[in-house]
Amino acid sequence: MVSEDRAIDEISDENVYCNHSVETTMVEMRLVFDCKECALEANLKQKRCMNGVLKALNDSLNADTVILSDYAELRYTGSAMKMLKTLVRLSNELDNLSLRNPPKEYFANLKSQGAREKRAAACNACRSNPQIIFPNLKKLLLEDIEKFYLQFCATSRQVQGVSQPDCQSCKKMTEESLVYMFNLLEEFRSFLYYEGFRVLI
Repeated sequence: MVSEDRAIDEISDENVYCNHSVETTMVEMRLVFDCKECALEANLKQKRCMNGVLKALNDSLNADTVILSDYAELRYTGSAMKMLKTLVRLSNELDNLSLRNPPKEYFANLKSQGAREKRAAACNACRSNPQIIFPNLKKLLLEDIEKFYLQFCATSRQVQGVSQPDCQSCKKMTEESLVYMFNLLEEFRSFLYYEGFRVLI
């Protein structure tokens, strides 16, 4: 028999689905999660619980309140909701940035036999490939904001170190994407400094 702790460990973050409903009143829209039968602790300090809420919130960004309904209720409103919605938007931006396909975008005109396949293999193995770095950053963003910032800085230095002549167009676009994300993240960090201490999570 699998222990409860082990069963929880085996739940993939990508596969977390939280039973929830949308309740609308005259004054607010509530996202209510039914946590009573869930093996996870109903608390956004738990990363899988957070991932499940963010996944549902992505489809209901107009929600004013999140309620985790266990044997006691946890309610998230105001600044907490602003933080959660910002995390959803940042996560979606990282998803969008990861869609760029360097072999297709920069090397589609290669004509010699095997050249495109060789270039695709090189791009796929590149640690600065946007299809690698942005999904990794998204994962950390939703798990540990401190580790995310450290990895973001390390990723920026890594991309700056790309020196191959035929990679410069991709490098330039990736650097611009990182600057764009940096500006969004600075807004988020400012929010955390000024309002975050009032956020209960």
